[in-house]
Amino acid sequence: MDNNFEEMKGIENSFMKQSDIFKPINDSISPQSDPLPGEWDTKLSEFLKLCFIKMIRPDKLITAIQLWIEKNLGKEFIEPPSFELAKSYKQSSNIVPLIFILSPGSDPINGIRKFAEDQGYDKNKFQTVSLGRDQEGKPMKVLEDMRTRGGRVLLQNCHLAK
Repeated sequence: MDNNFEEMKGIENSFMKQSDIFKPINDSISPQSDPLPGEWDTKLSEFLKLCFIKMIRPDKLITAIQLWIEKNLGKEFIEPPSFELAKSYKQSSNIVPLIFILSPGSDPINGIRKFAEDQGYDKNKFQTVSLGRDQEGKPMKVLEDMRTRGGRVLLQNCHLAK
């Protein structure tokens, strides 16, 4: 480890000469929460403890950073905000669409259909179109139809559109 940080001076020698005191943190299921061995727990700042975790247990770095953020900034900075479709819908318009970027395996289509029904959009006023191969002019036809009739269109698989 680079000894540009005064507090880190000697950690390499300590690690090499007293590897047995560092073994428990290496074997721990929660090293990000465990105290560092010997003098290092009080000697190192919270930031340098993160550096130490990165060095010895990189698999736990994200969890360690989340704990640091929760402690120093607050839990609200690590928890994703709840999504309220109704609130987002109120902020949208015919020129400000809602765009959903989804994680693999997530499929909000049933919730969106239910919301559309609750808003008074029946099957004639709410259409879904999957973009991509073999769709040719269908998306544009549906968009034009909904534009003239005052409906809504859910474009799916936009990443496949040309």
